[in-house]
Amino acid sequence: MTKIWRYVVRYDDGLAPCVENGYLSLACCKPVIRKGAIKDDWVVGFHKKAVGDAMLCYAMRVTEHPIPYMDYWNDHRFRGRRDNIYRFANGKLEWVRNAFSDHDDETNHETDRSGRQALVSQEYWYFNEGESFSLYDHLDEAIVSRLLHAGRGQKYNGLLDGDFPALLRYLDQNRPKGSGSEPKMGARRNSC
Repeated sequence: MTKIWRYVVRYDDGLAPCVENGYLSLACCKPVIRKGAIKDDWVVGFHKKAVGDAMLCYAMRVTEHPIPYMDYWNDHRFRGRRDNIYRFANGKLEWVRNAFSDHDDETNHETDRSGRQALVSQEYWYFNEGESFSLYDHLDEAIVSRLLHAGRGQKYNGLLDGDFPALLRYLDQNRPKGSGSEPKMGARRNSC
């Protein structure tokens, strides 16, 4: 059964999610989602409350089987991506500094590595803070309330059968797939 994972994106700065070259990936942060999601599951991220109420950041269908870090690092499609910061060397996963020096402390390494894999999508909608919109303006308030996840962590339960299809219908009919904009490329990220 397909799961619809939902969470709040604390920092939309190009690391998690990473939107580059026609792919949206989640390879850092959110280890529970990355360990638990499978191909054809959905991951929905909402901007933090400071951006506005029920502001959609992204919705992605996991279009490939989750990719172990070792394979993600070696896959030519993902070389040089901001979130491709772990390689297998000397018998273990090793952090590799990117241009932003993201996650340069052991606590973040442990969190990231515990997720074990990257989630990748070529079927997604992404909206940075400037182009995001409130779902309350487009969907029934009860549906939005069930879709939202307002706290830390994540959830994948609590939806009625028609809730997520209503969101997909709205997006399909009103928003082009992909990314109409780039994330605000933030400075070094030390936490998720």
